[in-house]
Amino acid sequence: MKTTYCPALGISIDIDLRGTPKGKELSICGNIKTREIESCGQNIGEIARLLPDNPRVQRIHALWKRWHLNSMKGGTFKQEACLSQMDVKPYPSSYYDQACAYLKEHGLYDDGGYRYGQEWLHEQLPECVVAEIQALQNKF
Repeated sequence: MKTTYCPALGISIDIDLRGTPKGKELSICGNIKTREIESCGQNIGEIARLLPDNPRVQRIHALWKRWHLNSMKGGTFKQEACLSQMDVKPYPSSYYDQACAYLKEHGLYDDGGYRYGQEWLHEQLPECVVAEIQALQNKF
């Protein structure tokens, strides 16, 4: 794991690119510790909001949105593309239940014999993405 950080602002981003039996997996987590905010985990969007003029942070945010936990995809490419258009209701409404209903409405709950969520699917990281992630694992 490599940590990218900005200590003056109390912000760090942990970028972990690890090998799995299925291929490389990307995990990105953020940490914010200031007088006003203390947050950790899946807060990369908040970090991107706090550092709007930092191109490296903005790119990490884009990579997180697209590739974070690429070994734990609940849907096929078609299912995930469809779900990206769904308006998500907040907790306590179940995302999984919403996703299944939405996919059924769009005829994609079963995509070529794969029912949404029946197992974790792995989406391979392109080598250009791996190289970019490795380059971003420096201080911002």
